[in-house]
Amino acid sequence: MEHSLAGRLDADQAREIVAVLRRHAADVADEAVREIEREFPEYSRPHDPVYARTLRQMVAWPNARFLDLLVDPGTPMDDMLAFFREVGAAEALNGSAPESWQRPFRVGTGVSVRRFSELATDLPGVSPTLVGAVVQQVFAFQNQIMEALAAGYASARARTERERPAQRRALADLLLSDAPAPDDLERAALAADWPLPRTLAAVAVRPRATGGDARPGVPGDVLAALHVPEPCLLVPDPDGPGRRAALDAGLRDWIAAVGPTVAPREAARSLTWARRALGLMLAGAAPDEAPVRALDQVPLLIVTRDGDLLGDLAADRLAPLDDARPAQKHRLAETLLAYLECGFNAAAVARRLSVHPQTVRYRLGRLDGLFGTAMHDPDRQLELQLALRHWLRENPGED
Repeated sequence: MEHSLAGRLDADQAREIVAVLRRHAADVADEAVREIEREFPEYSRPHDPVYARTLRQMVAWPNARFLDLLVDPGTPMDDMLAFFREVGAAEALNGSAPESWQRPFRVGTGVSVRRFSELATDLPGVSPTLVGAVVQQVFAFQNQIMEALAAGYASARARTERERPAQRRALADLLLSDAPAPDDLERAALAADWPLPRTLAAVAVRPRATGGDARPGVPGDVLAALHVPEPCLLVPDPDGPGRRAALDAGLRDWIAAVGPTVAPREAARSLTWARRALGLMLAGAAPDEAPVRALDQVPLLIVTRDGDLLGDLAADRLAPLDDARPAQKHRLAETLLAYLECGFNAAAVARRLSVHPQTVRYRLGRLDGLFGTAMHDPDRQLELQLALRHWLRENPGED
């Protein structure tokens, strides 16, 4: 690409023109930076001197180098193009879009072209035709820089894509450690290209015995930690719109328990409760048809931490069942649990147990004779549910 003024002006005249433009180069660069900061307020960072120097260098260096090329087309550009490749790579690593630096750079170039053109037209021997030809060269020069920005960006993105699985595993490990430092989390999240959320929930998962997908079909922003001995997920903004439905749909082939919503630094605590809730599901103490929320199982989680105590509770609260025939005990216990959980709605109990409503009414009459008012006592209902779940788990084949 021919950038020289040779052939249009003699060498001495070309040097004189460029020397005049150089004397104004610093002011032109300052004006270009101000225009960029006006059009893009996010690039105005007075308290970040490194950032400010980079922004000015992105304007001043190309201006100075182009003026050099106007006199000597052999002026090397490798160092400047390497700088712009590094800028593009940095933007990729920061998660910015490719145009994040291209747009302000074009604005800065526009200011520089306008100001240098105004200065040049006032000089002897410089015609509008000559100015127009040089402006065309400026935009061709700008395209080379744009290509360097894009190349740096693409190279860094490709490297990030290769490294991302390992970086996300490292981030999951850090999140699940005890009280990770906020700065460490931010750096790890940035490296993994995973925006650190305000809240998250851990989900303990286990493939169903019948098999399942190699990975849960959850949204892409869910951080999967399937490399740990007890696999889990970390779900950002778990209480946001549509999140629960998406999680339920994506985990159809998995037994899953969702821990409480916490700040990212408390992910390990959320996982502790998720794993305990998953333990209840695997033991048959909680349903496993859909993901269970640990907060919905708090009484059972608390009591089952001492199995002996729960057994004693079942023996005491369910003693009236001892008066029923052995063949009836399991059906009566199952019916009573459903009755309590369905809010004393006999029709709902019939649907849940897939039995005739008349059968349910018969069993409820029998239970009323055994337990009397106890099964309607609000202070006893939670205890009865805990005791019944434990008894049914310990006596799965009584009917």
